[in-house]
Formats: sequence, structure tokens, C-alpha cells
Amino acid sequence: RKNGDLWRWQACHQRLRAIEVAMTDRRKRGSGTPAILTELARIAAENLDFRPMLQRIAEALAVKFECQLVAIASIDEDPPRFVCEAVISDASSPLYVGYSRELGSGVVGEVAAMGTSILVDDVRTWPNYVETLPGARSELCVPVKHRGRVVAVLNLESRRIGAFRDQLSLLEAVAEQVSGAIAWARLYEEIERRGRYLDVMSEIAGTVLDSTDLDLLLDRIAHFVRDRFGFLLVAILVADAGGKSWKHRALIGARETGLLDGDWAVDRGVVGRSVRLGKPQLVLDVLRDPDYLAGLDLVRCEYVV
Repeated sequence: RKNGDLWRWQACHQRLRAIEVAMTDRRKRGSGTPAILTELARIAAENLDFRPMLQRIAEALAVKFECQLVAIASIDEDPPRFVCEAVISDASSPLYVGYSRELGSGVVGEVAAMGTSILVDDVRTWPNYVETLPGARSELCVPVKHRGRVVAVLNLESRRIGAFRDQLSLLEAVAEQVSGAIAWARLYEEIERRGRYLDVMSEIAGTVLDSTDLDLLLDRIAHFVRDRFGFLLVAILVADAGGKSWKHRALIGARETGLLDGDWAVDRGVVGRSVRLGKPQLVLDVLRDPDYLAGLDLVRCEYVV
């Protein structure tokens, strides 16, 4: 097997084995385990991808709790925000996968910030309520914790007043179950990422071994990165020994810009800033960055490492 494939196979094997052990343990404890927990264990066992798994969990919760909206949000720490990863609603909603707000905003934001559950029998009495379900009357929101840290939030809403009055303990048990599923999904994502990294490094190593000419080698690597990731422009630059200037040694996708010619001082461009600071630079909107040197009109973001 390739290194990346081996990592993925090991991740799948470990995860499925852990879920099998957990389900066996529940069967040994008797039939008192709520059916929803068994259902969630089955969903986690069948889904290795993060968002598809959470979407199926949201759909299962909507059926079990007979509510009109279920959303599952993850927590970003920098900057501190919650991000919607899965949502199901019976009506048009401002929520969508990728929707985010700052911690503390709305009931979900409060739970994410404080790490404690909130049960609201009538949302009209809750001063920090943010409407995401038209006509909502009650809401139940619980944190999902892994090793003491809030990693996600489960949010349920209903058009009935007091719809979740006796459901808090069950949803908190669900959150504990979801915590394990999220941890495994995140682990699988990381192993997938490392597997892809190993695949790329293996391909680059093959490219390096095929050439002894530096300029030809850099040109091949730039072509590989452009083709592998689909970037509009890929450049490889070399700084001088004193770190005062840099020069393009390979530029793929934009030779017509004229950027390949000449030496450039380190006080120019995002590349110069990266050389100066010795740190990667990620610019999400080049039109807002004062250091950006325009090359192609189509470019909107730049990453220098």
C-alpha cells in the first residue's frame, strides 16, 4: 500500500473497532439504553466523513425529538465563533452549513461560550434569542464536550411551548455520544490529511529524483503543485544570502505578467513580507492587502510559505 492508503486503512480499522466495543458494552448493560443512542452509534459506524455524519445525526434527532429544526455547530477558537456543520429545518431558515456567529450571540452562542445547557420553554422571554426557525417557541441547546473542552453544540427548536421540558437529560446523553463520534471523525480527517500529505511528498520526491538541474527541477515542482491543487498561479522564489531581496526561479500560470524578471526588495509584496518576517502569509482578499503586487486580475487570495 501507499503510505497515505495505509494511514486511512488503519484509521477506519481503529474507529470501527472502537465503535464495535462501545456497542457491545451497551448491549451488556441491558435494554435500558435509549434507541436513539444505538441509532447514533450505527450512524457513526457507517460514516467516516465529518459533515455527512453530523447531517445524518441531525436528521435522526429531528425524528426522535419531533422538532422542526436541528442544528449542530462546531467551535472555532481563533477567532472564537461557532460554525454550523449540519442543519435540518421544515421551513426556510437563515442557517446553512458554514453559517457562523461570534460566541455569546444567541442561545447557541451562550452555550458555546459557557459550556452549560440552556432549556428555553418560550423563546419570547429569552433576551438573547436569535430567530432561526419562523414561529419557534421553545429551544433546547446543549454543549458537546471532549476531554472537558466544548467542541460542538446541539440545538433543537420547536413551535410548541415547553416542547423539551423533559428532554434535557436525554439530549445531554446524546451529546456525550456525539462527542465520541466527532472525536473519531476529526481523527479520521487528520489521518486523511496526513495521508494526502504523504502522497504529495512521495510524488514530489519522485520529481526531484528525475532531475539534477535546479531550474528544471523547480519548474517541475511548480507545475506539479499547480496541477495537483488547481492553483491559478504557482511561484517558487529564492531570497539572496542577506535576505534583502528575492527573485522568481519558477513561475507557472502567469508569465505574461512580467513578474519573472528582476530582483525584488523584501519591502515589496506579500512575498517580501513573508521573507522579512520569516512567517507564512495568508491573504484571503488581495484587494484589501496594501502589500499585494497585482499580477493577474483573476487573483483574489494569496498564500506564501
